[in-house]
Amino acid sequence: MKNKVIIFVIAIVSLFFSCDRMETYTNVQFLVINNSAHNVKLHYFVFMTAYYSVKDTIFHIPENSEIRIIYEDDMGSSIYGSDSPLGLRPDSVYITFDNTKRIIYRQDDSFDKGILDINNYVERKTDEHNYEFSYTITGEDYNNAEKLK
Repeated sequence: MKNKVIIFVIAIVSLFFSCDRMETYTNVQFLVINNSAHNVKLHYFVFMTAYYSVKDTIFHIPENSEIRIIYEDDMGSSIYGSDSPLGLRPDSVYITFDNTKRIIYRQDDSFDKGILDINNYVERKTDEHNYEFSYTITGEDYNNAEKLK
């Protein structure tokens, strides 16, 4: 009887990790690379919808460093997309350099949305189920930022 229980448990675990589940797996990584030669604070605001709540998130990215945000989805849905840089739907993003200069990108701006526009990311498909999107903060961003008052 004990052997039958062990075989049953092994069968259930095998079904859980079957190929069908793995075929729908999606892994998306968002990288923000700081090549600006300045310490950066990335502050993004997520607006409220029926599916999301208001959320502020701040990342500190030292010069010549990067952050990596990883999203995994076992259902294979498209968690990355034209309206979802960083895997979220931020309303606006502040990029602050050394606490002295700042550039602001807003979702409702009709011109350059910078880090909010997925088209400004470099997309790389590493295999059938793994994607990487990278955005680089540069010295040009620093030069275009406004001094804080």
